[in-house]
Amino acid sequence: MLRLANQHPAVSAHAKLFLLAYAFLLRVPSEGLPVVAGGADQANEQAALALEGDELVLRLRRRKNRPGGSTLRRHCWCTTCRESCPVHVLGPMLEDRVPGEGLFPNISAASAGASLKKMLESIGVREAGSYRLHDLRRGHALDLQLAGAFCLGL
Repeated sequence: MLRLANQHPAVSAHAKLFLLAYAFLLRVPSEGLPVVAGGADQANEQAALALEGDELVLRLRRRKNRPGGSTLRRHCWCTTCRESCPVHVLGPMLEDRVPGEGLFPNISAASAGASLKKMLESIGVREAGSYRLHDLRRGHALDLQLAGAFCLGL
């Protein structure tokens, strides 16, 4: 989808939202869409993203299953996939934003869902119309599990 976004800038913000949701395992409507450019003054924001050194840091004031919030960090993953590295794809978005400015101000949950389906169809994904925003979160969780990142205790 990021390749498609490079060819069609109109969908670039959606593709970056989807990468953010995938990389940080976010719920798009409640955690991805409210993300603002981070800074010291964003402690009261629901979600603030900042580039700190060589990592992307997302601070969530609260989460569905963690009312006290979370601080999530993602390092460069260019050695695995340069095109989808959150540090190098999302980090530059922060350079043009002032702290507190929304990263996805013109995207609603409905438009994101419709865009996801259209983008998947454009890249040839079968049954693209059956995908939902939550599949980004679920898909990365499965990718991590298959890569051995999780140990499921029985």
